[in-house]
Amino acid sequence: MEDEIIKLLKEISSKLDDIKSECTSINLNTYDIDKIKETTEKIQEKVKHL
Repeated sequence: MEDEIIKLLKEISSKLDDIKSECTSINLNTYDIDKIKETTEKIQEKVKHL
């Protein structure tokens, strides 16, 4: 179960990177994307320690 959650969170992070690079190329603010990514990484750490 934990492995599945971590896998999904990593997938989310990857997608966020894709979105961020698209936003950067059209000069949109990427601050919120960074915050979401940071949060998903924190959740991954918590899940690992369950």
